[in-house]
Amino acid sequence: MRRIKIAVSITAAVSCVLVFIHGCKPLHEFYAFPEYKGADTFRHRMPSFDTTRKIIFIVSDNKGTEIFDMLAPYNLFSLTGKVVPYIIAKERSPITVYKGLFILPQLTFAEADSLRLHPSVIIVPALSGMSKKDQDATVVQWLQKQYSDSTIFLSVCQGSLTMAAAGIYDGKQMTTHASEFESNRKQFEKPQWIKDVAFTVDRNLYSTAGVSNAVVGSLAVISKLFGRSTMLRVADEINYRDTLLKTEHDSKAIKTGTKMKIAGKIFFRDNKKVGVLLQNNINELQLAAILDTYNRTFPERIRSYTDNNQAVQSAFGLTFIPTGNINSDKMDELHVPGDTTGLSTITFHANKQPAIITYPQSNREYIINTCLQRIATQYGSGFESVVKMLLDYN
Repeated sequence: MRRIKIAVSITAAVSCVLVFIHGCKPLHEFYAFPEYKGADTFRHRMPSFDTTRKIIFIVSDNKGTEIFDMLAPYNLFSLTGKVVPYIIAKERSPITVYKGLFILPQLTFAEADSLRLHPSVIIVPALSGMSKKDQDATVVQWLQKQYSDSTIFLSVCQGSLTMAAAGIYDGKQMTTHASEFESNRKQFEKPQWIKDVAFTVDRNLYSTAGVSNAVVGSLAVISKLFGRSTMLRVADEINYRDTLLKTEHDSKAIKTGTKMKIAGKIFFRDNKKVGVLLQNNINELQLAAILDTYNRTFPERIRSYTDNNQAVQSAFGLTFIPTGNINSDKMDELHVPGDTTGLSTITFHANKQPAIITYPQSNREYIINTCLQRIATQYGSGFESVVKMLLDYN
């Protein structure tokens, strides 16, 4: 009997260790910022400049930048046809994007300064520095030098940390992700922090709540610059229905109950290896929504792929670099935004044919809603609500 009890105890202990290891993979994946280690064989050309259009800078951090915060504004402002947005960074090296992608910046701060470019809008997404002490002094000082009453600033989600560090919002209204609101307010007391709003406007200073609110913040600035008709056209192109741009927002912070749901999913449900296929002319907003939303399901792994493991050009000219090898990586599912005709030519891992998830253009649904509907089917409506809170999509 004693031997049986010992055997049962050992089996239980081993099971716990295995469950713990299994659970650590999604958590490690969620918080990891992989560094680009490939060869820098890219042609770093200075972009062309259209003097008939306004210039917009979207600040990025080579060490890590939130993908939807960055690519949603890039796509929406490009859709206006009236501006040219540029991804700008300290270095020309690829930007580590959160999550599952590398992007080549179009300009460095030094290049922009040497060309004496005067942006109409500067957008700051969530960058790698997650606290006051982690803020990059070079980025903060560059932003301070760019400030003028004629330039619109848009802080997206945790871009609020960088903008607060720059002091530009001192005494001005500002908001941020619901789960980071109290922490930010304690670290930076001078901004006038506003809760339960999707976005704030204080003269030329705009800010948004978390992640998903990059869209409403961008649309608000587009309406300010080019009028409501242009804003409505852009909103229609992305199937975004909340065109009244209401500021009211139910700020639901992640709390203990939500964390328990996340733990339950990680330890007791199938944690998938997720892939997203990059193709030339891929839609930046659609790609960002898929990667960002599914990253918040805590997959075992999430990576981007191309059919030949080479970089591609997005719809509005960005260089996207895959993070995985489509021929050797095992995948449970491959998400394919855009054209699916080339799938038959791809050689997948010999022992793992992934499920193919498509996004037909005929589906007139806002892309985040499409992703959330499928997540509800996979993991239940309770976990869908967790993903929504992580996206601050309420």
